[in-house]
Amino acid sequence: MKRRLFLTIFLMTLAAFLVGGLVTIIVLWRSIESVTLGEVVLAMLFPSACLVTVAFVVSFFVANRVSDNLLKPINQLDVSSPLARDTYPELGPLVQKINAQNRELYDKMTELREEHEKQDRMRREFTANVSHELKTPLTSISGYAEIIRDGIAQKEDVGRFAGKIYDEANRLVVLVGDILRLSRIEDRETEAVREDIELRELCKETAELLSEPAARHGVSITVEGEEAHINGVEQIISEMVYNLIDNAIKYNREGGTVTVKTEEQESEVLLTVSDTGIGIPKADLPRIFERFYRVDKSHSKEVGGTGLGLSIVKHGASYHGATVDARSEVGKGTVMTVHFPK
Repeated sequence: MKRRLFLTIFLMTLAAFLVGGLVTIIVLWRSIESVTLGEVVLAMLFPSACLVTVAFVVSFFVANRVSDNLLKPINQLDVSSPLARDTYPELGPLVQKINAQNRELYDKMTELREEHEKQDRMRREFTANVSHELKTPLTSISGYAEIIRDGIAQKEDVGRFAGKIYDEANRLVVLVGDILRLSRIEDRETEAVREDIELRELCKETAELLSEPAARHGVSITVEGEEAHINGVEQIISEMVYNLIDNAIKYNREGGTVTVKTEEQESEVLLTVSDTGIGIPKADLPRIFERFYRVDKSHSKEVGGTGLGLSIVKHGASYHGATVDARSEVGKGTVMTVHFPK
C-alpha cells in the first residue's frame, strides 16, 4: 500500500514540475519573436536537465514524507479499539465503520455464548431428567422381580406383581419412544419429505385412533371445521396432533369433551384442540412446553404421561416454522392452538 501511495504522489509531483518547466519554455519562446523554438530548447537544455534533477529529488522527498504522514495513523490504528487514537478527519468514516462492526461482532459473540450456555444447561437438565425418569420404573421392576425371585410374594400376589412389572415396562417403552421422537425432531433426523397434508382428515384419523382411550376416560372427541391444507412432514404433524389430543383426553374429567378444529385463514392455518378438563394454573402456563415439566406430577403418574408430549408439539411446530400458544383456566379447561404458516 505504501509503495503504491508513494509512487502516485511521486509521479504527480514530478509531473507538476515538468509541466511547469514546459510552460516556462513556451512562454519564453513566445516572448522572443526572433528566436526559433529549437534555439529556445537548446538554450534551455541544461537548465531543463537541472530542473528535472531537482524535480526528481524534490518529488521523491515530498512523496516519501506525505505517504508516511498519510499511512502512519492507519498503521497505528488499533482495530480492536479504533476510537482510542486520534486520526485525521478523513479517516473518521473508516474508524466509525470499524467500531460499528466491532460492536456487532461483540454482540453476536455474546449472543452465541449465551445460546451455547443455554443449550448446555438444557442438555444437562435433559440428561438428569432422563436418568430420573428411567430410574423410577426400573427400580419398581427390579423390586417386584426380586420379591418374586426370592419367593417372598404370596401365590395370590404373584399375578398382581407381574402386572406391575408389565405396566412399568410399558411405561419405559413409551418414555424411550418419546425421547427418540423428540431427539429426531430436534436433530432434524426425521426424513424431511414434505407433502400437501389435509389437516382435518389427519385429525379425524388421529381421533379415531384415540377413541378407545377416550372411551376409557369417559371423554368424547369431536372434529370440526373446514378443509385445511398445509405443507409439511406427515409423520411429525401426525405426532403433534396425537400428543395434543392425547393430552386433552388424559387431563380431562369423566364426561368431558375434546374439540378439534381446523381453520384455513388468509395467511395461516389454525389447528385448535380444546378440552373441558382440569386446566392449568396461570403460573405454570409458560413452562408447559419444557421437557419433563408436569403441572400435577401425581396426576401425570396416574394417567401415564411422560412429560414430553407438549415438548414434541413445540419442536414439531418449530420444525415447520409454526408457533403454539395455550390458554387455560383451572377447572374449566385448556385451549391449544398451532399457527401454521400458509
